[in-house]
Amino acid sequence: MHLAALLKNFSERIIVVGENDHKPPNSWPGKEGAIELAQQLANDLGRKIGWVLPPEGCKDVRAYFIERSAV
Repeated sequence: MHLAALLKNFSERIIVVGENDHKPPNSWPGKEGAIELAQQLANDLGRKIGWVLPPEGCKDVRAYFIERSAV
């Protein structure tokens, strides 16, 4: 995986940020993708990789930062 190769010498904590794109009843591609990517990176890098979603009401991290900068 190219991302793992880029991060192999990165010693800081890595956190994958997904999207709040829940689609009822049971589809949540952003969350599922974040979990899958975190697990793959953890396997490839041999260390723990976290995942998180932006706060409720923000679709993605870009929207979160735009909202926060307006405060």
